[in-house]
Amino acid sequence: MALRDTRSLYPGCEVACVSLGAATLRPGAAAELLRAASDLGVRLADTADSYGASEALLGAHGQSLHVASKFGGDFSASRCTAAAAEAVARLRRRRIALYQLHSPPDDFAYDVALV
Repeated sequence: MALRDTRSLYPGCEVACVSLGAATLRPGAAAELLRAASDLGVRLADTADSYGASEALLGAHGQSLHVASKFGGDFSASRCTAAAAEAVARLRRRRIALYQLHSPPDDFAYDVALV
């Protein structure tokens, strides 16, 4: 799959099928890495609230990229809402392109918990 193969996450958010995994972003290298990824055609970076400074570094240096992020632990609707608001603040954005549950249990009741 090449960077020219794209998918639409929602109207106006077209991204390559390949994304940048940002779990190991570190201060000092983040700006250069994110700029290089963008120059190569990467349009989506994947991060999570549990990845340390990753969300904040994407907020500071990755504004040209769409972001997929995730949260874990307490999967209640209220925690999902709070975690998303916290992530938006760290990422310095109005919205997150794709927000996901990070490692929910196998028996998680999606249709009940997030309503």
